[in-house]
This record gives sequence, C-alpha cells and structure tokens, in this order.
Amino acid sequence: MNLKKKLDEAKIRQAAYFQGKQDAESELLPKIERLSSEGAVMREALKEIAKGEGRYDMDQLKHASNTIEDMVHLANNALATLTQMAPVSEGTTHGN
Repeated sequence: MNLKKKLDEAKIRQAAYFQGKQDAESELLPKIERLSSEGAVMREALKEIAKGEGRYDMDQLKHASNTIEDMVHLANNALATLTQMAPVSEGTTHGN
C-alpha cells in the first residue's frame, strides 16, 4: 500500500471518528439540558423552604402543619413542571 492511500484511509477513519463523537454529543445535549432544568426547579423549591420565613416561622405545631402543607404544594409544583418537560429517555417518568 502506498503512503498516499494510507493517509487517505487514515483521514476517512478520523472523519468517521469525529462524526460519531458529534452524533453522541448531539444525543447527550438534550439530556444534559433536561437534567440542568430539573436541578433548577429543585433548587428553587429548596430555597423557598430554606428561608424559614412566614409559614415556616410559627409555633411548633402550627409550623409543622404549615411546613407539611407547603412542602406538598412545592413538591407538586416541581413535579408538575418536570412532567411538562420532555422525558430524558423512554421509560423515564416522574411522579411514580
């Protein structure tokens, strides 16, 4: 095999490698964006709870009741937002 032919074959293999890498990256990008969005939703819910203000700042029994009610509300809102997003992959569901 002559040198030119070997170089041409090497270029073809290299092009195929980079195309495969680009294909893999294009498949992963939506999944990464989805996970990032989910993290943002959870972060906002946790920030609200962590403030310790308003309904979270009352006597112990009332605080416990309010905390449970609010956490249920925040969790339901976060889950509703997540369910509206496209699934990361087939078979992935939220709320089960």
